Amino acid sequence: MANSLKMLAESLAKEGIASIRYDKRGVGENTALMIKEEDLLIEQYVEDVNKIIKYVKSEDKFRNIHIIGHSEGSLIGMLAAQNSKVASFTSLAGAGRPADVLLKEHLDSKLTPELKKESTEILASLKEGKPIANVSSELQILFRPSLQPYLMSWLKYDPAKSIQKVSAPVLIIQGARDIQVPVKDAQILKSHKEDAELMIVKKMNHILKDAPENFKGNIATYSDPTIPLSPKLVEAISGFIQK
Repeated sequence: MANSLKMLAESLAKEGIASIRYDKRGVGENTALMIKEEDLLIEQYVEDVNKIIKYVKSEDKFRNIHIIGHSEGSLIGMLAAQNSKVASFTSLAGAGRPADVLLKEHLDSKLTPELKKESTEILASLKEGKPIANVSSELQILFRPSLQPYLMSWLKYDPAKSIQKVSAPVLIIQGARDIQVPVKDAQILKSHKEDAELMIVKKMNHILKDAPENFKGNIATYSDPTIPLSPKLVEAISGFIQK
């Protein structure tokens, strides 16, 4: 584990900014919150964020509440920010295009023509809210029937449209060496939210650390907790929150 989000929380604490981090449903100590995989929807993740915000407000210990969403959490944070009054929203390595577009982009270079055709048809069906009963064994890890309800709930949202509905100030941060989410996604988000601030960090990758240009070296950072966060990251976030 790279410990990126723990390191971010600890770094923000040094700037006087408290954080709440938690395991999402079905992960770590929150596995009990997801009884069955087929019952999970992205709206439940959003609901969890809103409940945490409500709890923090009830404590009456903090001046303002800010949402920081990383990767998939960027979309979840956008949706939660629409339902709760927050002081700001920061997107870290967040997609700017719908999930089906991203998935197709990732799969096209990895699948045989037959499996590529099947995956495209599955995604099109799921986007229409129609589950697929028969899925090839090679595609089960991504499109197994028990995961399809979550995928259908996720495919309903377009981040570029969702960010337009965030009324709080927005900061978009993207690493130029992110091999999972390209810079163009941050630019798409910015183009749909003109008053947002956009920061491209030249050497930063998806886990918020400076990484070499080559793929192997980039991936190696994912399992190295000794590598510090990209130097400009904490300064940018803390400065945005504090102003």
